Amino acid sequence: MAKLCAVCVKSDFLCSGCSKKLEREEITKTDIAVSRVLAKLGVAADYVKVVEDAKSIIIISERKDVGTIIGRAGKNTKKMSEMLGKEVRVIENAEKRQMIEKIVRSPIIGINVVYAGSEKYRIRMHKTKQRVSTEILSAILGKSVEVVFE
Repeated sequence: MAKLCAVCVKSDFLCSGCSKKLEREEITKTDIAVSRVLAKLGVAADYVKVVEDAKSIIIISERKDVGTIIGRAGKNTKKMSEMLGKEVRVIENAEKRQMIEKIVRSPIIGINVVYAGSEKYRIRMHKTKQRVSTEILSAILGKSVEVVFE
């Protein structure tokens, strides 16, 4: 699914249609930046979703497009990181558990749904020194996230 029209990908301005998508929050400024960078690099692949925090951008893509976006020996992701000013990672759109494990780079013990006023996920992990961004996990899962180390 194309995030931006062909005109907006190649220009620095948004047409009225893409501007309305941005206003309705169907796309984000990060979607716009990633789409434009992919076009500049000549990468003919699409992605499902882009999420970011202060230090990184994670591109979620279908299996067939992951390798194309990454590029040979990570060439495209390295260039994207330079152009966007953040670490760029690409993961396959898969089950929640698999995506979480790829994001945190560590196996998880389990995912529980907690009903305390509002529904949220509790992700149970082994103690690790790895930084875990609840902001990114919440954006991917669409609900509040609590990480518990056991």
